[in-house]
Amino acid sequence: MAAPRSNQPRARLASTHLVEQARAILGATASRLGRATAVGRYVDGVNASIGQFLDELKGNPQNLMVPRFGGAKRHLLSSPGKMVRPLIVSMLGRALDVGADTLRPYSVAVELIHVSSLLHDDVIDRSDRRRHRPTANAEYDNTLPVLAGDSILAEVMERIAALDDLGAIKAIAATIQDLVTGEAWQYEMRGVAHDDLQVCLEVAELKTGALLSLCTWLPAHLAGRPDDEKQGWAEIGRFTGVSFQLIDDLLDVLGEQSGKPLLGDWAEAKTNAVTAVLLRLHPAARPRLQQLFSSDDEDRSAARLAALLHELFPGPVIEEAAAEIRRLAEEYAALAEERSRLVPDNESGRLFQQLRQMLLSRKA
Repeated sequence: MAAPRSNQPRARLASTHLVEQARAILGATASRLGRATAVGRYVDGVNASIGQFLDELKGNPQNLMVPRFGGAKRHLLSSPGKMVRPLIVSMLGRALDVGADTLRPYSVAVELIHVSSLLHDDVIDRSDRRRHRPTANAEYDNTLPVLAGDSILAEVMERIAALDDLGAIKAIAATIQDLVTGEAWQYEMRGVAHDDLQVCLEVAELKTGALLSLCTWLPAHLAGRPDDEKQGWAEIGRFTGVSFQLIDDLLDVLGEQSGKPLLGDWAEAKTNAVTAVLLRLHPAARPRLQQLFSSDDEDRSAARLAALLHELFPGPVIEEAAAEIRRLAEEYAALAEERSRLVPDNESGRLFQQLRQMLLSRKA
């Protein structure tokens, strides 16, 4: 199957908020590499492609009939933010000598899938802020963002079907299935304080790894690489995504300097990988944490949750849990590094490698 999931035992293997500003992240990469022009070309190309899609949305008869529906579809796309996924498609595609015009609809497609998932996630999580602005469900109520997300996914399928690319359609459908399954699994586990690290890894692979896997698989598919090689390309993204998510979980618990609210997963009654390890190491804390997850009345401010973390778990336990998750993230990153030997050693390939390494270099 296209963009397949790994068959390796995930418990033994070594994502979301990848970057808030792709241009800023890649600008830092360019500064290191001395290739500002090359990086700018990719960023500008992606922005132009998304801009063209937004222009097309304005003239869409469905959106003209129901203007607020079109507004919900444009809500996140018109806000500068996470363009890492289309940049990965573009960089790797050019590294494999795939033409920019060929890559363009695929780079737009992966961003549309991502935006659709965010629209749905914000409704499920009852979030009211994203990218420092109100979410679509805060502005339009819950119904229109759900319909907008569905419509965007249909748009993806229509556009790729027009290219007569059955392999990509199958891969995209499988990726969407993974995203939906991961979200459903996380939703079912919400409100449960548990110590099952394997569940956290599975959800990370489905929610974060799957779409990045599609992003690294598509260039190899378009370049006509053999199926066994495309498996390796898919795993670059999958392993990178899980490593990233593990680092994100660390930052959720320990990242005072990350700019994100601490213990946001606890505020939403979610057990992430760090919490699962904490509870395995110190099970006496589970009843109190379960009480927090089950109650709607408790103070869930970042300050109160940070105090509760240290009330429930001794310092050495927190340090041991963090060290275990760091080791696991490094194992996944090492697997991604091994598969990344497939990436050609040219300008575009090196830019991708720098981007991948920067995504995994954050410290909690």
